[in-house]
Amino acid sequence: FVTHDQEEAFALSDRIVLLSQGRFQQVGTPQEIYERPRNAFVARFVGRSNLIKLQLKSRDGNMWVFDLPSGRELRLPLIHNGTPHMGRKYSILFRPEKIEFEQTPCNTHLLSVNVSGYRFSGAWSEWQLEGEGIHLLATKSNETCSQNSSPKEIKDVWISPEALHVFEEE
Repeated sequence: FVTHDQEEAFALSDRIVLLSQGRFQQVGTPQEIYERPRNAFVARFVGRSNLIKLQLKSRDGNMWVFDLPSGRELRLPLIHNGTPHMGRKYSILFRPEKIEFEQTPCNTHLLSVNVSGYRFSGAWSEWQLEGEGIHLLATKSNETCSQNSSPKEIKDVWISPEALHVFEEE
């Protein structure tokens, strides 16, 4: 069955083959393709995502240190297949629903940001976030999150390291 409708593919399929320009990008279950994209193309193509392109400055133990557009450093505990290459650009991807606004024992601080927009949309709310020269989208179920926001409010963004997908720039 061939379709260009992602919702249809996810609803009807046990396995999906994602093609781009005649090349296999990823083969897997809908959950695998969404949760563990093989490359930045798959990550951008399937669902909504935050994609930050940063240069790897150094590695400090199990922490990878990236240069932010603001000049500050972003230190992330990352697992990446392959050897890190200092000075190379990497795409760091995470889904909007994976962003947290509170610290837990399992997450790490990503950035402090300003709320540039907020939209209530029934079951979900969306936050447009800006900070350190980066624009992010966060979505939260209104069942689990009762926070609304006003523009210019400052929020801390937290994320589980398992939610981060790192790809060397193509």
